[in-house]
Amino acid sequence: MWKFVQLIVLVCWAGELCAKASEEILEVRTGDVILVSLNCSVCPLIENETDSPYSHSGVVVQKESGVIVVAQALGRGVHHVLLDQFLSAVRPEGVAHIFRARELDELYRTNPEGFKNFEQDLWKNYQEQFLGLPFDPYFLWENSDATGRERLYCSEFVAKLLNHSLRRNMRPVPMDFSRNAAAWARLFHGAVPQGKPGLAPADFSKNRLFSFVNAF
Repeated sequence: MWKFVQLIVLVCWAGELCAKASEEILEVRTGDVILVSLNCSVCPLIENETDSPYSHSGVVVQKESGVIVVAQALGRGVHHVLLDQFLSAVRPEGVAHIFRARELDELYRTNPEGFKNFEQDLWKNYQEQFLGLPFDPYFLWENSDATGRERLYCSEFVAKLLNHSLRRNMRPVPMDFSRNAAAWARLFHGAVPQGKPGLAPADFSKNRLFSFVNAF
């Protein structure tokens, strides 16, 4: 399936056309959470610590034009990219899996108009409340920069954005960095957020509020 998606990406001649083609083949919906094995230096450490193949997360949102993009908190902060661009950051031996809130799946099946309203509200909330916020390299659930803007890391952003629209919210849990304590101590310069509230990408795959949908 992953090789087939890569082929589709290659034959698309325009970014938005490519995003629409990928969307149709992969059947992604607004609100879907995409968990991936990101190609980064700290990513294998995250995956080992959470006993999962996931080191990054993004959430599918639909622009007013109808184009599907993936919103994420990474590097330069909260921003969005086309679906194929998001998938291109997965390392060659990694995975890319779609998880969906059960609540949204029910809404899609039973109330199409309500789901359309959700799509519009999610894009509006993303633009007004989250777009452009800085990335949080410290993995702290409540953290701000010097100007008072909230810092967000990947899974924190995804949860907080979806929580604006969901009746059953994704709650933070005590984080555990004990498996690779020495490595984390070096990375955080001793200030490891052990036991502090937060979420890892893998938590979406383990939470009963979400279900596995598909693998890219």
